[in-house]
Amino acid sequence: MNSSYLRAGLLSLCLLSTGCPGPKKPPPQVDVSQVVDPLQVRQHTLQNGMKVYITQNDQEPRFYAEIAVRAGSKHDPSTATGLAHYLEHLLFKGTNKMGTTDYQKEKALLDQIRDVYQQRFVSTDPEERAQLYSKITELSKQAAGLAIPNELDRLFKELGGTNLNAHTWHEETVYKIGLPSNKLKQWAQIETDRFKNPVFRLFQPELEIVYEEKNRSMDNKYRALNTAMNEAMFPVHPYGQQPTIGTVEHLKNPSIVEIEKYFQTYYVPGNMAVFISGDVDVDETIAILEESLGTLPAKPMPSELKFDDPGPQGIQRISVDFVAEPMVMLMFRTVDNLHPDKPALQLLDMILDNRTAGLINLNLTQKQAVREAGSRPTFMNDAGVQVLYGVPKKGQTHKEVEDLLLSQIEKIKNGEFDDWLIPAIVNDYVKSRMASLEENTSRVSMMRRSYINGQNWEDIVNEIEKTEKLTKQDIVDVANKYFGENYVAGYRHNKQQELPKIDKPQLDKVPIDPSIRSPYVKEILAMPSDDIKPTFISPEKDYTISEISPGVKLYHATNPINELFQLTIRIENGLRQNNSLRIAAEVLSNAGFEGMEASALQQEWYKLGSSFSVSVGSDATLFRLTGLDKNFQASVSLMAKVVQTAQVPDETVEKLLQIWLGTRKDQRVGQRQIISAMGEKGMYGEQSSFLSQGTDEEIQSLTGEKLLTDLSQLLQHDAKAIYTGTLSKESVATTLKESLLNQEKQTRLPEYQPRPINTPENTEIRFHHKEMAQAQVLIQFAGEPREEDDLAVIEVFNNYFGLGMNSIVFQELRESRALAYTAYGYYREGSHSIDKNIMIGYIGTQADKTTQALSAFIDLIDNLPKSESRFDSVKNALLTRYSTTKTSFRDVLSSVLSWEMKGLTTDPRPQRIQNIEQLTMQQVVDFHQKHIKDRPKIISIVGDKSKINLEELGKFGSVKEVSEQDIFRY
Repeated sequence: MNSSYLRAGLLSLCLLSTGCPGPKKPPPQVDVSQVVDPLQVRQHTLQNGMKVYITQNDQEPRFYAEIAVRAGSKHDPSTATGLAHYLEHLLFKGTNKMGTTDYQKEKALLDQIRDVYQQRFVSTDPEERAQLYSKITELSKQAAGLAIPNELDRLFKELGGTNLNAHTWHEETVYKIGLPSNKLKQWAQIETDRFKNPVFRLFQPELEIVYEEKNRSMDNKYRALNTAMNEAMFPVHPYGQQPTIGTVEHLKNPSIVEIEKYFQTYYVPGNMAVFISGDVDVDETIAILEESLGTLPAKPMPSELKFDDPGPQGIQRISVDFVAEPMVMLMFRTVDNLHPDKPALQLLDMILDNRTAGLINLNLTQKQAVREAGSRPTFMNDAGVQVLYGVPKKGQTHKEVEDLLLSQIEKIKNGEFDDWLIPAIVNDYVKSRMASLEENTSRVSMMRRSYINGQNWEDIVNEIEKTEKLTKQDIVDVANKYFGENYVAGYRHNKQQELPKIDKPQLDKVPIDPSIRSPYVKEILAMPSDDIKPTFISPEKDYTISEISPGVKLYHATNPINELFQLTIRIENGLRQNNSLRIAAEVLSNAGFEGMEASALQQEWYKLGSSFSVSVGSDATLFRLTGLDKNFQASVSLMAKVVQTAQVPDETVEKLLQIWLGTRKDQRVGQRQIISAMGEKGMYGEQSSFLSQGTDEEIQSLTGEKLLTDLSQLLQHDAKAIYTGTLSKESVATTLKESLLNQEKQTRLPEYQPRPINTPENTEIRFHHKEMAQAQVLIQFAGEPREEDDLAVIEVFNNYFGLGMNSIVFQELRESRALAYTAYGYYREGSHSIDKNIMIGYIGTQADKTTQALSAFIDLIDNLPKSESRFDSVKNALLTRYSTTKTSFRDVLSSVLSWEMKGLTTDPRPQRIQNIEQLTMQQVVDFHQKHIKDRPKIISIVGDKSKINLEELGKFGSVKEVSEQDIFRY
């Protein structure tokens, strides 16, 4: 249960799992005999059959809502995969009242487009298909002239919306938004219109955007192996045969008729549910929903799909080529969401891998038997799978890693795991549940899971109680029942993968006029709502700062919800001062101390319910500790022992260094690492963080004693202790002084100095060749030193120009030109008072669109489109967000520290609001002219040069091809 499939199909290698130290005895069991609903969820069924789940949370004057449909890629027609996901995109395109200037004229064209697409859908003649596509293009151009693109996004933004998104997965499609509490009625009206009167406009360019998402997935190293594994695991079921994003063949041959049928079949009230968590009145909310979403016409429910798929028979081995580190993945068939064995299988997964004291953690990762390993379960409505994965060390075969993973399963089958693990895992579940109740998004996720899975809410509430009753024999039984000889073994090899040939479509730019608004949107914006008074962070009320010893400051904030604490010791000393500190942190995570070896230490953390880690940035090192306040003193004491007296065998250090070097070598072929390294080299030259690392020889010469000493000595420097929890500042200070920060006087650190930034006289383009479906393009240049007086205009400019769906970059590059799935741009303010600001732009685009995308992006950067209506919309949205967003208690201290680094002593937002209120469009234009327009740029591109004309790139600036040796340390 430590990790899960993400919607995009990426492999999430681990959720944060808390540890458990304590005395050498089983931890106290959680009393779950009288379990009550901590969310106090109210359930209701609207008059048309739509389900409603509501929970109150008054931590801020906002609510978060999702509308879920029990319809996903499992329900796609086998001849039109990707349909559910594409429909998700289309339901952001507006209705017959929103997103159009003249629906009657537009409808006539849209009907023709639908008919021509259907002709093309059934045609097999290439020449006829080409002619039909040309006809679609001409009709689409005419229809686009009547559309108001992305009016839904713009409307939600102006209402103060955040987290506007949607996702599609096997069983579900979900629509998401966060809004101020006083906009509940507006939200309900908008969503009712969305599902009652949808119009599938701008179909052709949106299809190219979805295809860019497909290109993105084909460049993902985890997706490649996952897809092949699922195909073998589910040879009949859509889980394996129908990828959520669709096949290349089907994406290029869509049918609007099929999409309309799908919508009519599955988007019916009885197959949908609403989930709301936030500062709302439950009875009032239900009344609002009855008057809005409750008026959607009731329709027959879709028939339930049944699939007969027994899964793999025997061991099936598959191989996948992808330029990335080799990997092994084992997949076993388990059970569906409602199966009685699910809780035991979840517990089994945590015994395998809880990131701290699981069998894989202790026997494989801690002992450096492999480079990396873990496990994760996935439970769906028709079946489940358990995945184990491992990354080989240098010279290690795939089969050897497979055998090591299987050996951990055998240990569970034989009952070779400690009895204390089960109650410790239950405690971990309780901690996770506590944390999840803090956030509206987590609360809604729990409610949605209940609905999609077909579970009673009471079953979700009582999950921990059921788990607590499980015995060791229950775990042994399910291990023997489900982990036999029927599984799929996937081997990923570091070889170039085959990429499908994709031709760039001929699409005309969709005109976007941000000044045009439909009457319906004006009506929504005119709806009355109560004012919400903004709240700001105040010293003493929200936090305190005190000096607990010379050079040591304690930042203290209270947790008003539960007994979970967070402690961070921040030292202003990082990789720029000592480039081996990150390696030292890795060594420390594998260390023990006198009388306790590393594996026993990890078990102690897990028993105590605490988690300890060290993270190292460019200019700071953070010692992080989380857990339960009742165990705060014991946790800090253990943390002090680890940091101050850590010991690690030379053999362990040698293995860790080899693994570190292997990981670093493999990162040099990943496109994300490459584009990041190119950007750093372009901006900072030899002071790039990728070049300031030690050489392979220097790293191999490091010793455990030196690395651990470097870390422990950091705590002798000036420090900031940052605590959020239920304990008093006096109690926290006493505990820290007794064991961790007990120097009489801390050593002063040098003042912060920023890295020098390159400022070329002319635009420079650096290109790295890599065979990929997409090209990654990064545009950067240095701005002026940070000035507080500029920040209001910078914030407005960023939201106007390139952050969010309503920004110019997103609208012009994605919505208007269909050049990307992801594109953004912003003027990043310096994190310290003496830092320079930096302009950053990014776009991921199909390789043969690179020159076109870069040309369009540069034009937007240098020639800012001006729109008073867009400016007013952005300005109003920011003011609404400031008025309705309260800083979470967990974010109070990080905000205070951020302000301090920028030379501020109080919350800057009251002044920021005043500045934004007074800001004019001309001031934004003047700022752009002074700081951004026509500045020489540093452009980094990773892509396939067989699809990108380097000579054409030369018209933007000098082009230089770079190798791995130019941007990475060897």
